[in-house]
Amino acid sequence: MKISALGNAPAHKLFDLIDIKRNARTEGPARSFKDYDVTVGTASAGVEVIEKL
Repeated sequence: MKISALGNAPAHKLFDLIDIKRNARTEGPARSFKDYDVTVGTASAGVEVIEKL
């Protein structure tokens, strides 16, 4: 696979890998990032996902 300087996957496919849901253990309005669960799916071959959370 040829590596491109602009990346190897369209942005909309990368954004579809991210899933954000509200924690079931919290109540009331969300007041912190800890009130959410963030998961990142598996990217296709040739794409490296670097998590910085």
